Amino acid sequence: MFDAMARRHTPIVINGTVNEKAILTRNGGGRDVYFFENEFKGTHPLNSVVKSGDLLYDGEFYFLVQSTRKTPSGDKSSMLLKCNQVIMIMRLESTLDENLNPVNAWVSTFSSVRVSAEYVTGALREKEPGLLANTVLRILMQKTPDYTTYDDPNSDFAINDRIVLGTSNYQVTSIDAVITEGMLTIQVAQDVRQ
Repeated sequence: MFDAMARRHTPIVINGTVNEKAILTRNGGGRDVYFFENEFKGTHPLNSVVKSGDLLYDGEFYFLVQSTRKTPSGDKSSMLLKCNQVIMIMRLESTLDENLNPVNAWVSTFSSVRVSAEYVTGALREKEPGLLANTVLRILMQKTPDYTTYDDPNSDFAINDRIVLGTSNYQVTSIDAVITEGMLTIQVAQDVRQ
């Protein structure tokens, strides 16, 4: 089926390195506006290297691959989530000044990270009972070798780090690497720290 629809092929770049072609369409599920605007379906040739957790770029938008499966027609199908935000991840580091007094400063550990962010609403809390009480945003991002150890405060990305989204600061309260293979589900609260 993929080859029969050559007129609809879109060039894509997978993780910034691999060039392939795919057919990208909106996922027609009418669950809510967030999913209507951000959820897409991809059809790929069976030998495609695309897998869950990959970051795709079609020349206009970035997408996170949520899942892949083989279709009955012999193609590979994927569920895609459009990246709707770019964040920066910061860590509070302490150094000593010339008088040996501690000085705290926020240091950027990762910048320009493409993610899919969703505000937590009452409806989302009903669907997702595992959300923490202080969670204001749920963020999905690609799991890469850079972000591997989440509960180690010496790692590059950990709980209590700061996420900067636009002009707002958020505190990372939960990092889950199990929900979706190859992706991190992050819960953040308003950050009131200086």
